[in-house]
This record gives sequence, structure tokens and C-alpha cells, in this order.
Amino acid sequence: MIIRVASEPNSYQVVVLGAGPGGYPAAIRCAQRGLRTLLVERGHLGGICLNAGCIPSKSMLYGAGLIALAQRARDWGVTVDAQHADYGQAVEQRERTVDAMRRSLTTLLRENGVEIRAGSARLTDAHKLHIAGADGEAAVAFDNLILATGSHPVRLPVPGADLPNVIDSDGALRLTAAPPRAVVIGGGAVGVEWAEIWRAYGSEVTVIEALPTLVPTEEPEIGRELARSFNRRGITCHVASRVAAIREAADGVAVEFSVGGEARTVTVDTVLVAVGRRPNVADLGLGAGGVAVDRGVIQTDAYLRTSVPHIFAVGDVNGRSLLAHSATHQGLIAAEMIAGRDPAPFDAREVPGAIFTHPEIASIGIREAEATQEGLPVRIGRFPFAANARATTSGDTVGYVKVVAHAESHEVLGVSIIGPGAADLIATASLAIHLHARLEDLAHTIHVHPTWSEALLEAAWAALDSPVHVPRRRPRVSERTPA
Repeated sequence: MIIRVASEPNSYQVVVLGAGPGGYPAAIRCAQRGLRTLLVERGHLGGICLNAGCIPSKSMLYGAGLIALAQRARDWGVTVDAQHADYGQAVEQRERTVDAMRRSLTTLLRENGVEIRAGSARLTDAHKLHIAGADGEAAVAFDNLILATGSHPVRLPVPGADLPNVIDSDGALRLTAAPPRAVVIGGGAVGVEWAEIWRAYGSEVTVIEALPTLVPTEEPEIGRELARSFNRRGITCHVASRVAAIREAADGVAVEFSVGGEARTVTVDTVLVAVGRRPNVADLGLGAGGVAVDRGVIQTDAYLRTSVPHIFAVGDVNGRSLLAHSATHQGLIAAEMIAGRDPAPFDAREVPGAIFTHPEIASIGIREAEATQEGLPVRIGRFPFAANARATTSGDTVGYVKVVAHAESHEVLGVSIIGPGAADLIATASLAIHLHARLEDLAHTIHVHPTWSEALLEAAWAALDSPVHVPRRRPRVSERTPA
């Protein structure tokens, strides 16, 4: 790609729209490569992830985890006197964390030489933007543009979805007290994490999911395991259920839904709608810039180039993978492309995902059902945390590791984990997928004992029909589906 030297005050070699986890790393990398770079953000630096997503929710989940730990402490002879869970104080701690990270990010960007402008931007043609902000308006020219404008929560298309006590994830962060009674509509990552938080702080919580299991992007057995864990802790779960309407009631908000054709109603104080997100593509002037959009998603190739070769789109806005770490990876690919480097293309199968409930959930690669649909012969290895020494010593034994590998080559195709430390354990599986590792590579990698990571090692041995710490059972091996 040809890069001109930007010499005019409002002319840049790279402009990045959006300072979330896709945009700000891209801006940093472009500046590190010696390119004059402008980062434009209409809200707070850090985007949804830092301000209204990953970071604040994980801060609240950490508090929920401390409550659970305090409740279990007596098993180790530790008595926590006068236990009191103060939701408002947890919110204050969360805001201090977010504020500190915002300030650190501002410093990081400036130290890397990235110029920052606050405001909203629209394309006026394929090489120009109009920026409007508190400091006035400006026309900006660019050689290359990276769109990293993120996404917004989807509204539920049912009557009553606009009532005052019906909120989305942004509204959940505005609460200063846990709702006494809550319904969470949507059993995906956002929904189950807020169910976890509110239940820990004393809420009565009901989760309603339209698909047959919670966390439907994961293996079905993982969704069922999470539902069992939720039920044990008093979170009511309804799957394969449809919400018909939400209406005002004398003592709160009534949610009307059906389970297996049977009509039901639950009355609560707060309803959280967590049914997905949509890319932010409106009011960007994409038509003026010639950028193709299909069904609300900016179209890109594997190097994140749009229909206009010098304009890139990374993160949620391209619809490829709505995860913060995926956006960061895409942003770095786009930056290296602009700088004339030769990055590897984006591969969605190398993107791990995690859900920070208790037990934690994480996965990467393809699921068993997907492998079957693609006609791949597979062998499956599983290892329960109940047989893991670290899990046993900590009293945290719910869950397992499942490995899906090619039956003939033994290449690791996918890994799913539900259990302690899953979000950190998946990193080893991510490396295995990236390197096209085989079961033997995992099985012969020495892991520290006792650690939760040994469960991945043992799952690989189980897939090879050589488990050590569980009884030997023939691994499930599918036949190749006829062409």
C-alpha cells in the first residue's frame, strides 16, 4: 500500500475512528510504525470494553466471587463475621478502576505519539472526514482510515420493551443497588454474567433464553452444566422460552413468556434485555466514502480491508467476532497492513471466548457438532475437574475440559472448558490451535502439579485412550461422513 507523507495540519497518514479495544491498539501500532496518526472518539477513551462492558462487569464479578469465597471459607476454618455485601461500594470500586484505566490509556496514547480528538466523524468522500466536537468542527484528510466504531445493544421487539424498568447492559451499570427481583432476557454471556452478579448480592433472578440451552454459542452440555450450577444457587433458568410481552404491574414489571407452549408470568423490579448487539454503522457517511455495508455489517476481507482498499473496519463493526480481544487482533492486522508489513490474515477459529460466571466458561475452535456437520472424523477427550488435584484442594470441582481433535491426524480442532480458571486455561488451547498442534503435543507438554491446567493435559491423554487420573474408557471417535 502506498503511503503519502501527510504535511498539512489536518492531513494524516492514518485516522482511526473509535478508541475502543480495536481502535486504540491500531492507533498505537500505526504511530509506532512512524505514521502520523489521529484517533477520534466521541465518548470516553477505551470504548464499550473499558467503560460499559468487559472491565466494569468483571470488576462487579470479582466482588461476586469474593462473596462466594467468603461463604465457603468456613470449610477451611475461616469464619467471616458480620458478612455484608454492599453493592454501592462495589460500584464505587468499579468506577475507580475504570477511571484509573482511562487515565493510563490517555497517557499511553500520548506517549506513543497518537493525536486524539473528541468528537463524531462522518466521511465526506473516500479521503476526507468531517469531525464535530466540543472544540468545534474540522475537515480532516487521510491516506488510510480504520473504522472501529463498535456496536450497541439490540432492543427486544416485544410490547413493553421501552418501559422505564426495562434496561440494557448500559442501564445495568447505572444501577447503584442490586434489584430485589430481576428477569434477564437472554442467556448469552452478558445475561448470565449479570445474573451471577445480582444473585451474589441477594437478588432473586430469573433467566429466560429462547434457545435450548444457556450460553447457546457454547457446547450444549456446557449450557446445561451452567444451568445446573445456577439452579443450585437459586437462579431460575427457563430455556426454549419466548417472551411475549412486558407490562406494568402493581408491584413492578410483569414479563409474559411461554415455556413449551405453556404461558407464564413473572413479576420483578427490573428487566435486563441482553439479546445481542448490532454494529454502529449509522451516521458515518459510509455511502459517501464508497464503503459497502450488507445487512448492517461493514464487509471486509481477511485483512480487514473494506470495499475501499485504504479503508479498514475492525472489531464489532464488521460482525466477524464481537469480542474485545478479537477487535484488538484485527486492529493490529489493519495497522500492519497500512504500514506495509505482511501480517497473517484474520482467522475466526483462532479467537477464544470466555464467560466469567462461576464456574467460568471458555472455548476456542470448532465444537463437536460443527466438526460433524463439516464431515470431519473426530475423537473426543474429556477430563473432569473432580479428578483434578488443584480443584479438589480448593473445593471447586464443578466442570470439565473437552478436547475435539481430528481422528486421523490428531490435530486439535477445538477445546471447551467449564470450571475454575477456564478463561486463563484457554490460552494454552489458543496456542495449540494457532500452531496446528496435535493431541500428542498437548499430552507431552509438562504442566505444573497441582494446577487446574493439568485438566487440559489429561483431556488430551483421554482423547488418546491413555488417561492417567480417570478410569480408561474408549474415547468417542466418529467416522468420516461420506461425501
